[in-house]
Parts: sequence; structure tokens; C-alpha cells
Amino acid sequence: MLLPPLYACYTAVASTASTAGGVPASIVMLMDLLRASIEEMSRADINLHYKQIFKFFLSALDCRGILASDDDAEARATEGSVVSALVQMILKLSETSFLPLLLKLLDWSTRADVPARRQVTLFRTVDMLAGELKSLFIGYYSYFLKHFVAALNADDDEEAAGGSAAVFGDFGHLAPEAKRYIQTALRVGFLNDDGSFVTKERFKVLQTPLVHQLNIRADEGPAEYYARVEEEVLPCLGALPTTMKVPSLLKDLNREVLLKLQASSAEVRKGGVIVLGEFYRLHGDSFLQFLPETVPLLVELLEDDSEDVEKETQELVRNIEGVLGESISSYF
Repeated sequence: MLLPPLYACYTAVASTASTAGGVPASIVMLMDLLRASIEEMSRADINLHYKQIFKFFLSALDCRGILASDDDAEARATEGSVVSALVQMILKLSETSFLPLLLKLLDWSTRADVPARRQVTLFRTVDMLAGELKSLFIGYYSYFLKHFVAALNADDDEEAAGGSAAVFGDFGHLAPEAKRYIQTALRVGFLNDDGSFVTKERFKVLQTPLVHQLNIRADEGPAEYYARVEEEVLPCLGALPTTMKVPSLLKDLNREVLLKLQASSAEVRKGGVIVLGEFYRLHGDSFLQFLPETVPLLVELLEDDSEDVEKETQELVRNIEGVLGESISSYF
């Protein structure tokens, strides 16, 4: 088999990480070769050898720890090649092997005695698996949900009480990346839910930490903030009500977003308006019932000090009126 020589090559390359250049590229090349080998293996062979292969992957998944930086494009690309190869193997497992392996990965990444950086690797793996399996992955979200929520709730100020350091330890600088994977994975779950994932209880648990992502981070400029909202926050929050349209839950969600319209930051106010626009675009009829409490705040924002906020609100009003079929002036 080709696998033992690959393992040996990886061990040799990893041992030179602190003294030799080109290690990330070498790891990526090895992982691409491993992934190709796994693709060629039959399901029977995978299920026969997966424990040995997975043991190797648990070593390779720690690759960020041997690189000069664990938070640059090179580190992410290196880890991505490992995760991609691992997912390729997982997709060939039998149902009886799939869950035990996921639980081992969960334990590997969340134990108190391991680097908290592993959580980022876990979330990335779950994100990729969810993207591949879609509705078939719905039943597995429950195993990761509390870890998702803890990471999303972590304040981006590493030094603050409840800050990212409380969840990610010395790797709080990786929290934004972790949150990106979580939101992408959750969006897949929301869109493919068969009714077993987003229960009333889980909607309540997820609502606040997801709306919390509208807060602007200390190191973000306006352009970076709006890019993150459009690429991460908006797709996830917009998908949350896809299958759960209980009026009382949607009302609470609407109110939490309305609070962002009153934020001191103009960027956050605009972010809240953008999310409301997505709610009306995707679920318009379900949100019209909340116009009496929404319109007064929109009226204020139509005269906001920020021209950007004012323009975004004008666009939202036009969208709402398109769903309503008439002017919203009667709600003034």
C-alpha cells in the first residue's frame, strides 16, 4: 500500500518544520496525494483500514502547531489540505463507523488538556462535512451545538470576561475564523433541516449568539465589517427561520435585530438594517406582522446621521412595501 510511505514522509517533513522552509507546500502535496489515494480505495478497503488512517489524521490535523504561524493563509491552506483528505475518507465510511469517528474527533478537539486551537480544526471539518452531506448530516449537529454556541458567544475582546480567551485559550486570535466555519455549517443545517434540527429550544439557543455576530470587532474597519456581514452573518441569520416560523420565536428574533438599529456604531445600525432586509426578502410574509414595532425605528433611521444607514433604510422600506403591496405610511 502507498499509505505507510506517505505517513513516513509526513513525519519526516513535520520534524523539519522548525528549521526548514517549504514545509507547508510539502504537507499540502502529501495530503493531495493521500486524498487521491483514498479516492481510489474501495469502501471495503476504507472500512478495513480507517482506524489506522484516522490515527494518522489526528497527528496531521495538528499541523498548524508546527508552522511558523497558525493564523496566515499558508497555515489555513495547509490545514485545509488535511481536512479535505480526512473528509474524503469519512464520506466512504459505513454508518456504523461514521458516528464513533466523529465522537473521537470531538473528544480530540475539545478535551481540557489539549490546545484550544483544535476547536477551529473541528469546526472546519464539520463545516466541510455538512457541505458535502447536507440533509444527511442533520442528525449529527446536536453533538457539536454546545461548542458552536460557546464559540459564538465568546466576546471578540480576548481580555474581557467571557472573551475569546475563555473559549480558545491562547488561540483567541483564531476565534473569527472559527465563527466563520460555524456560521457556514449552521446555514447548511438550516436550509436542509427536515424539522429535527431547528426545534423551538434550539432556535432560542442559537438566536442570540447569531445576532451577536452583528457587533463590530475592535480590529475591523467598515469595509471589513460589511464584507463579514455579507459573507458570514447574513447568509446564516437569513436561513435561521427557514423551517421554524413560530410567530413568538420570530418576534423575539426581530426584536433582537431591532436592538442593533439603536447601536452607537453606524456600521452596526446598517448591519441590522441589512439583516432585516434579508428577513423580508426570504420570509417577508412571516415578518409583516412585526411592522408596528419595526416601522418607528425605521422612521428614525431615515433621518440617521450616517448617509449609509439612511440609504440602506430607504432600500429596506422599498423592499417591505414590495412585500406589503402598499406604503408603510399607515404604520407611522
